[in-house]
Amino acid sequence: METQKPNQKLKHLNNFREIIERYEYYIFDMDVVVWMENRILQDCVDTIKILIKQNKKVYFLTNNNRHTRKELLEKLIKAGITELCKEINDPKCILNASYLLASYIKNHLREIKKIYLIGTESFKQTLEEEGFIVVGGKMHSEKSFKINEAENFSDEIEENFDACVSGFDDEINYYKLAYATHVIMQTKKFFGATKDSCYLVNNKRFPSSVGIIKLLETTTDIQATIISKPDPRSLETIMETHGIDKINKNQILMIGDNLHTDIEFANNGGIDSLLVFTGMTEESKFYEELNKNENPLFPSPTYTMKLLNF
Repeated sequence: METQKPNQKLKHLNNFREIIERYEYYIFDMDVVVWMENRILQDCVDTIKILIKQNKKVYFLTNNNRHTRKELLEKLIKAGITELCKEINDPKCILNASYLLASYIKNHLREIKKIYLIGTESFKQTLEEEGFIVVGGKMHSEKSFKINEAENFSDEIEENFDACVSGFDDEINYYKLAYATHVIMQTKKFFGATKDSCYLVNNKRFPSSVGIIKLLETTTDIQATIISKPDPRSLETIMETHGIDKINKNQILMIGDNLHTDIEFANNGGIDSLLVFTGMTEESKFYEELNKNENPLFPSPTYTMKLLNF
């Protein structure tokens, strides 16, 4: 997919009010933009509250596949964005990786009914809410498997799987990997939650779902289908769900910290973007690379900002 250029030159912002009249629709990443795990980034929350009070439309698009949309919405409300309370039972303002993938399979691959999952209980719940039969997840967390038992391992496998889905799983084990490999080879259908390289917690990196996905891709020689950021289908879903006309695409702004998910997503979708230096992208390294190369090797945002403030 050819990455589109942003529609204006890179500009550094000192505060958010410089662009508030320019856009009507704002899409926020969540992890290390709205919060750092359990620590709220208050400047961002205050900016979101101002946008809502000014009748701007605010949405959240995250590659988080550890939690349900309702759990993420409850976290936003605890952070003080109480204007979202009315949506608590139907959190349309939030699209996360597990929901996007479940919706995509349900709407485009209706032959898929039974899924083997490497993922959290929240991911399993999301898939089940969309009508899928789900095996795996926590139910296989206590299972063990040794390679010298491989000859009889097929006896463990249930029948009639249609696909394998892999996401973040902090209870991963060799049994799950072996089971998933069998299902992928049998069905030739493999879906992954995200392309995020890691999770950032207190400026320390931890393995994310992509490590598991790449391991299974290498083992099976089958590439996973991934539709979360930077895939532009996420943008199409937001616009369709909320009735945003294509002619108003120039009024949409994506706000995120990751060049290779958030900013590339915006460029792929043909919308403007704001890069904040609160997470994955280091400000000094970004500008060092930008000053060295007229055409840097990373996706270019429309704006940059150290952290969100009004």
